[in-house]
Amino acid sequence: MKPIKVFYVFFSLILAHGAMAQAPQGINYQGVARSADGQPLASKEISIRIGILDGSANGAVEYEEIHEVKTNPFGLFTLVIGQGEPGSGLFQYVNWTSGKKWLQVGMDEYGGRNFILMGSQQLMSVPYALYAERAGNGYQAGQGIAINNNMITNLGDGDKDATNELITGMSFGPDNKLRITDAGGTREADLSGLVGASQDLGNVLLQGNDAGASTIANLGAPVNASDAATKLYVDGLDASDGDKSATNEIQVLGKTGNSISLSAGGGSVTLNDDSPTNELQTLSTQSVDADTRALSLSNGNTINVDVRDADASAVNEAQTLTKTGATVSLTPVGGAGGGSFVINDDSNTNEAQSISRTGANVTLAPANGAGGGTFSINDADADPSNELQNLSQVLSRGSDAGGSRIANLADPTSGQEAATKNYVDTQDAILSAKISTTYAFKATFDYENLSGGVLNDQAMPFVSEDFDDFNVLGPVSFVAAEDGTYVFVVEGSYNTTVINGSLSLLYNSVKFPITIVMPFTTIQPRFSGTFMFKLTAGQSVSLVGDNIPASARFNGKFFGFKL
Repeated sequence: MKPIKVFYVFFSLILAHGAMAQAPQGINYQGVARSADGQPLASKEISIRIGILDGSANGAVEYEEIHEVKTNPFGLFTLVIGQGEPGSGLFQYVNWTSGKKWLQVGMDEYGGRNFILMGSQQLMSVPYALYAERAGNGYQAGQGIAINNNMITNLGDGDKDATNELITGMSFGPDNKLRITDAGGTREADLSGLVGASQDLGNVLLQGNDAGASTIANLGAPVNASDAATKLYVDGLDASDGDKSATNEIQVLGKTGNSISLSAGGGSVTLNDDSPTNELQTLSTQSVDADTRALSLSNGNTINVDVRDADASAVNEAQTLTKTGATVSLTPVGGAGGGSFVINDDSNTNEAQSISRTGANVTLAPANGAGGGTFSINDADADPSNELQNLSQVLSRGSDAGGSRIANLADPTSGQEAATKNYVDTQDAILSAKISTTYAFKATFDYENLSGGVLNDQAMPFVSEDFDDFNVLGPVSFVAAEDGTYVFVVEGSYNTTVINGSLSLLYNSVKFPITIVMPFTTIQPRFSGTFMFKLTAGQSVSLVGDNIPASARFNGKFFGFKL
């Protein structure tokens, strides 16, 4: 955890001015770069970002540039505003006449582009030469010209000179201003109000669809039916036909006998068979020969059908199934097959039995002289519920389960319910995890008072960690990950002989002092302390110094763990 450094830049502006025909486009600038402890950044390559803001410290950026400079042994660097690497805007177009200007400075001590804002300061004196140059190029109308709200109007010419109105220069800058230079000087017209304006063809046609005999050139070839057609596309339609007739290529298809022809020299073909019936054939039952088992097709061929039968009879293999009394018979075929068998029991009622109750006796009637019987359901009383028992009554007879299990229990939800194996195993895993999670840590803290005055309530920053496997340490404090009792040990040294300064452990808004174990008269006083706090998840503990004199330094080790 590296301490954050703050860099200070002290600067001065040196504005050069004098009687010159044209103002130099630049402002001398000097600054001193220092580190957080006030030491100059000596002989170091740094990057400086310069911005000129309009109206206030948070105003619009009129101009911005970047300089890469190297400091001298005293941290001093020099640059010229207006001659750096441009970022936005042009320096010569900064309007020094439009009101207050602010200078904004940013710095990257490593020479990169990660600038830290050093601050903004109002330019109390406008660079006079630049102001004068802008004043000399203000909106002033020459002879025959009027300027009103950035509108330049030619009112005529009062002389016979055909060259003194010639425009010698014209530019349009990034600030969206049009500048025109002629013999009378340079005029500006602010066109920023037109930036971003655009018109599509629909907007243009609303103003009128008369093309004034102009042509629309460089069109692409049409693809969709509503696309504008080009001359090349239209001319190509005529090029595919040698005449203007829309019908002279039409032909007629005809048939005479078995000949098909196409008019206009299209030729003809002859069909090999033009009869719709000469291939028809007939298949019927009369086409089958029962003796030879031959199947014939008219105007076709004959095949033999193998039916795997020694005769031509369709019924002589049929058999009949009958039942007489308890005998079931199947007729034979040609003296073969068939037969019969006797059902041992053909009655659908002789196995039926009845059950009855007389008093306390229940009787089952016999079947065919076998089976049946009687048993008594006699109870000493007529109460159907006095034999029901609850678990308490059962346990009063004894609590020995004899090695049996109580199965299919739900996990308990209240303190008096029986626990299941699943519940016990789960809680055991949670407890084991808590026992193994000590949230132990050890870190080094180091702080020196470089403010120049006495400090109070100063948190000691952790500059390195020996171990912190559970990520319970922040930049300046320990944060409890879960409820529990925690032990903290602090030891270290105090590098001052001044009888002043104290170190405490801050917990729950209360400071617990850490004992200085050596007198302040020694060269290196030392301190140590052991504390035990009961924390809830999210509570923090930190090291805090009070009454710390300038240049005094605390450093040591901070160790802790959960019981």
